[in-house]
Amino acid sequence: MEIRLDGISKRFTREWIFQNITQQFSQASSYAITGPNGSGKSTLLMITAGWILPTDGKVEYTVGGKPADPSTYYRYIDFVAPYLELIEDFTLTEFVKFHFRFNRLDGSMSHEDFIRSIFMEKERDKYIRNFSSGMKQRLKLATGFFSENPVLFLDEPTSNLDSKMRKWYFEQFDRVKTSKLIILASNDSSEFEKCDILIKIEDFKVTYN
Repeated sequence: MEIRLDGISKRFTREWIFQNITQQFSQASSYAITGPNGSGKSTLLMITAGWILPTDGKVEYTVGGKPADPSTYYRYIDFVAPYLELIEDFTLTEFVKFHFRFNRLDGSMSHEDFIRSIFMEKERDKYIRNFSSGMKQRLKLATGFFSENPVLFLDEPTSNLDSKMRKWYFEQFDRVKTSKLIILASNDSSEFEKCDILIKIEDFKVTYN
């Protein structure tokens, strides 16, 4: 899958957050949208994912070189962010079974493999509402890293992770970066140092790592 932003601008009430951003995102490449707090990183990420509409401009999605049906492109993406909620009335096992009824788990993995991959074997019957913020973020990240969907959006991905789980995050990032289109938003340089292309939103400059 490829995504193209064509003259994207976003305004809230009378204030322009950013204007006239044009950018191509290609499969098997990783991109970081960087900038200070309030610069519009998360907003641009959500526009690119199709979650919110731009004020001006358009977003185009192509699969196999052909335009994607706007009603189905969401099937190709995973979006991970600390502010997204999980279904907290599920146990971990129930959540995994439910989530991967609608998303494609990596074909080489079973549900039990998934739970082991995030070091939560002892929590398989624990309700998600009783998870720490770090455990919840680890679970969200795993739904993206171990999905067969070709596009992964990450917003401040290492939020709430301890040093051990940050190491796990970078290992998983390295594992999938040559097969997925990854687009992340962050102002933490350690999170985007492995990305191929940096998009500095405050002055819209594109640089290559």
